[in-house]
Amino acid sequence: MLMDRPRVHRNSIHTTYDIKYHLVWIMKYRREVLTDKIEKRIKELIREICHTWKIKIVRGHATKNHVQIVFLFSLISR
Repeated sequence: MLMDRPRVHRNSIHTTYDIKYHLVWIMKYRREVLTDKIEKRIKELIREICHTWKIKIVRGHATKNHVQIVFLFSLISR
């Protein structure tokens, strides 16, 4: 579980923080529409976007009817 892991605080000039975001993307009516091909492409796009915005993916997974991602990023705008 995420809370059992040691906390790693991030620092900026005037703040110390540990903020993680949990995103759950559920298909309408929980329909199983994410085929292996679509799932692979979604993962590629998410990694590309996270790389562009300097977002660190802590963990994530996808199934046939939803995608879950836990991520963090710096509060300092770049």
